[in-house]
Amino acid sequence: MRWTLLKILQHRYVEVAPALIAVHPDQKSVAVAVGADLRVFDIHAGSAASVVDVDDSDSPFHKDSIRAIGFGVKGKLFVSAGDDKIVKIWSADSWQCIFTVSSEKRVTAVAISDDGSYVCFADKFGVVWVVDLSGYDGSQPLVDKKATPLFSHYCSIITSFVSFFF
Repeated sequence: MRWTLLKILQHRYVEVAPALIAVHPDQKSVAVAVGADLRVFDIHAGSAASVVDVDDSDSPFHKDSIRAIGFGVKGKLFVSAGDDKIVKIWSADSWQCIFTVSSEKRVTAVAISDDGSYVCFADKFGVVWVVDLSGYDGSQPLVDKKATPLFSHYCSIITSFVSFFF
């Protein structure tokens, strides 16, 4: 087989998601996402935190590149989402996944309301969704919560949110 420069470039092309870094509001920990890998480092202990996904312990937390991560203002919640169309909401105290939401499209941005009652996420077509977390007391995973569309096709792609409150 004869390799041309174009074939070599096409063969070597691999899309890699950018590394994402989020610092806990109280600077207790740092979350880092590279590709589908999510790691959390406890700054005070100087070691990696144990991150547990009770939804699916036999596979990675995300099956494709993570495109958005963030802590809530109070530092109690953390959210991760990406190309696997999965939004994971984590307790930043236990680093346990408390809820997983499926999206119809790849997720490009996430945010947690200032009071921690809502998680918003946007998909790659500009649809903004909200998940109501009312009733979550921090002691057990959430059940029976669904994402509700907030804006439909607001714009072509949303890449970040600012903090919001209700």
